[in-house]
Amino acid sequence: MSLTQSAHNFKKGAKIFAVVLVVYYLFILFIIPRGQDLVDLLTANKEPPNPEFGILDPLKFTRKPINDPPPRYTLNTKDGKLPRKIPNKMLVYRIKPAQFSFQAGKEAMEDAVFIGFREDELTTDLKADVYKWRSLVSGGILEIDTKTRSLKMETDLYGRFSEFKAGSLNEDTAKRFSKELFTKINRFDDKLYVEGEQVVHLGRYIGNNITEARNLPEVQLARVDFFREINGYPILGPDPTKGLLSTVLRNPVKTSSPFNYPRIEAYYWEINPESTATYPIITVEDAWAQVQQGNGIISNVTPKGANVFDPYAKARVENILVDNIYLAYYETPEYMPYLQPMFVFSGKYTTKNTEGGDVTLYYPAISGEYTKSVESDQ
Repeated sequence: MSLTQSAHNFKKGAKIFAVVLVVYYLFILFIIPRGQDLVDLLTANKEPPNPEFGILDPLKFTRKPINDPPPRYTLNTKDGKLPRKIPNKMLVYRIKPAQFSFQAGKEAMEDAVFIGFREDELTTDLKADVYKWRSLVSGGILEIDTKTRSLKMETDLYGRFSEFKAGSLNEDTAKRFSKELFTKINRFDDKLYVEGEQVVHLGRYIGNNITEARNLPEVQLARVDFFREINGYPILGPDPTKGLLSTVLRNPVKTSSPFNYPRIEAYYWEINPESTATYPIITVEDAWAQVQQGNGIISNVTPKGANVFDPYAKARVENILVDNIYLAYYETPEYMPYLQPMFVFSGKYTTKNTEGGDVTLYYPAISGEYTKSVESDQ
């Protein structure tokens, strides 16, 4: 083959290669994405929204405090893009209000006895809406709201290692004991909780303080958080790492003791899972833009290696890398008439001279014309 013929063939091959390369990039950059847009358009639910509950109250978020200055936000999903499979409307559910009961005071007294308190430890008047007890044994304080049935038990566990036997708990027994607790005090009737998930953190004492346990023989107590979902979407509270049903417990002894369940939080609201009310939601692009502008609510900051048994300490957050974006429903300890959706942005944060940690942000999902302005607790 002559040099002239070889040069001609090379030029011809180069042209073919260039055409193939151009076609390939056209498919990758334009045709496939636009094709997906067309599929999404054709498969989108064309039914109009049905906002039968009218204009909704604002979601009242609780902001986790962080040190200034405000962080920088970076999209860090696997493909570097925002998720595509986001619906254009979401169901809104009615939350059942607390029912008045002439037996509320009697039931609160019975709950207190089961948890380990005596009648003579009641420190409030029986005519009060909120009953309060102080244990002469543990120093723990129990509060029960007879109107809302919210229940909170706090005990200072510093140096109380002798009350908690090592090797007496594992993840399965902790779940069982916590279910027995909330069933006994009638805060476990909701089917969504029964079918939901429990997250367990096993603990032990090192010196006078509680820390997470790695080996079963050393486990002395456990923290159990209850979570639920509806129609495949998680239901999250002000802090996504903590359930609105939550307890720290030991292997309960048969006799009533305030050390069986030394810490309890029960903010129990039953959800009516049957709903036809749908509301339009904002696009994920709009939600992400609001987060980038600093309008998202930081709901969780967990430094790497943090002890789940310790209270949150204000952290410095310089950069937030958002790994995952999804829809969830938001509930609070206080009664809300309706369960509403929100966008959740979860990922990692980095800060100079630290190991960083996990972070979560919330932003309301329902379109602005159907809801009042957002509120947040500072």
